[in-house]
Formats: sequence, structure tokens, C-alpha cells
Amino acid sequence: MKRAIFGIAGLVVSTLIVLGIVISRPVPKVHAAISCSNSLLSGTYGAYYFGKLGGGTVNTVEVWSFDGSANWTMDEFQMNNGVLQEFTLAGTYHLANSSNGGCQGTITPSGSNQTREIVTANGGVEVYSIITASTGNVTEVMKKQ
Repeated sequence: MKRAIFGIAGLVVSTLIVLGIVISRPVPKVHAAISCSNSLLSGTYGAYYFGKLGGGTVNTVEVWSFDGSANWTMDEFQMNNGVLQEFTLAGTYHLANSSNGGCQGTITPSGSNQTREIVTANGGVEVYSIITASTGNVTEVMKKQ
């Protein structure tokens, strides 16, 4: 009889230990899908880019403003082969879901061939782009302010 009680007690203790381990394991977080639409980009972003454009080395700092409705403006200070220039540009953008569930799109300046291919990260807080002009190789990083 004593042997049966110890056997049952051992079984109960073992079961409780296993349940404790299973219950105490962290539950993985489920992230909600980000709605990828033009409204994802809204507000002011600080940015910089570097690379080669038009045959020279270029470095810039910029302030972008996105309206959430596919329009943007940008003020840029650019150092191109040792010459500092200032530009103000405007244009449109378009975002769509990518095949891997991310958010990607294009930024198109008015009157320019320097279209940017973009991807967003961190819910639209960060934007990464490359300028797709045939005369350059430029990488850009934007962060929401």
C-alpha cells in the first residue's frame, strides 16, 4: 500500500513539474500585419544618402515631408565633387505589399528621372531606398522624426 502511494505521489510530482515547465515557457508574440498603403508614410523624416551620381561622388542630408496621400516634398543639401548645392524637390510616391509580406514602393520626383525604389521597416518609421537613375549608384536611409 505504501509503495502504491509513493508511486502515485511520484507520478503527480512528475506531472506537475512537466506542466510547470510547459506553462512557464514564453508565448511567442504575434505581430499584426502592417497595412501597406500610402498612408504609412506621413510626417517628417530625416535622411542621408551617399554614392556615385552623374559621374561624381555625392553625399547629402535631407528633410522629407510625406502627406500620407502619395505626395512629398524634400529639402536637400548635397556635396557633389566638393561643391555644396541646395535643392527643394517634390513628387509622388506609391507603396504596395511585397511578395514577402513587407512594404515596398517607388518615389518619383516631378520632372526627374531619379526614381527611388523603397522598402519600409519598423512600421514606416524607417525607409531605405536606392536611386535607379542610369547615371548613379546611391543608397539612402530615412528615419521618421
